[in-house]
Amino acid sequence: MLVIRKARKEDKEELAVLHKASIGRLCAKAYGTDLIRGWLDVITTEAYDNALKHLVFIVVAGPESLLGFGMLDCPDSMIKAVYVAPDQAGKGIGTRILTTLERLAGIAGVNRLSIFATLNAEGFYRRHGYLLVRKATHTLPNGTCLPCLKMDKPSLD
Repeated sequence: MLVIRKARKEDKEELAVLHKASIGRLCAKAYGTDLIRGWLDVITTEAYDNALKHLVFIVVAGPESLLGFGMLDCPDSMIKAVYVAPDQAGKGIGTRILTTLERLAGIAGVNRLSIFATLNAEGFYRRHGYLLVRKATHTLPNGTCLPCLKMDKPSLD
């Protein structure tokens, strides 16, 4: 049985492991080794502290472990993250996270959303109604510059 719930401080260690595994395995084909290494370097348990305090931060919990997580910034109308455990890719976990974040955004009065999507996730977001706005670059705290895609969902209806 899967449970979607608010992320907790106690989840941080497991979140970091899941996050790194997801980046390392699911993003590797779209990004070179150096970019992946730089990206992984910024994933620490402390990296989740701000999100836990200021964002809508949800996890999908399975019977034994976390299977994915997502973050939403309602004031900025921005999906900040959707990550799934590599062995859960293609099983609907990402869709459950995204649709839950969209529903919570709608409840909060947000009627359109944006995301800076990883290159490997473009098809996922297109299938969920997001449109490509432009190519972009996301600069990580350590200076690593990740190519990404600015995508918008013009209506949550």
